[in-house]
Amino acid sequence: MKCTSCGAENPDGMVFCCECGAKIESTEPKPGPKRKKSWAKQDASDVASALSEKTEAPKTQVAVKDRSMPFGVFHFISVFLLMFLPVINIVLLFRWAFSKRINLNLRNYSIAMLILLIFAIVVMVCLGFWFAGIYQPIVDYLRQIVVEPAS
Repeated sequence: MKCTSCGAENPDGMVFCCECGAKIESTEPKPGPKRKKSWAKQDASDVASALSEKTEAPKTQVAVKDRSMPFGVFHFISVFLLMFLPVINIVLLFRWAFSKRINLNLRNYSIAMLILLIFAIVVMVCLGFWFAGIYQPIVDYLRQIVVEPAS
């Protein structure tokens, strides 16, 4: 196909010119919309192929739709309440975070909660060392007062 704007030769089927980027006007006549035959005029093979096209749905599309459905209110509240159970919440978070078949929203929520949990543990350990450093002189002073007079 030849570009009407710059005159460059382009492969067939191109919509835009490879050289100048202008839209290529096709000289071929565009096919009009196909008119369907009435069901009474179609032969048996056309009916069978039409039915098989309508009834066959790829299973992968259904699975993707189910995994990407948003959380409902009841589902969110039930997950929120499950997070109050001490050991079960950690087990469920790991199960949901690393499962490939789980709802994507639940998986992302679980990964975010695990990251927050790790962050909270690191902060608590740091605060524990900090408080131990602050209160160590007080503990040493109290030991001197209590232990020395008794001996």
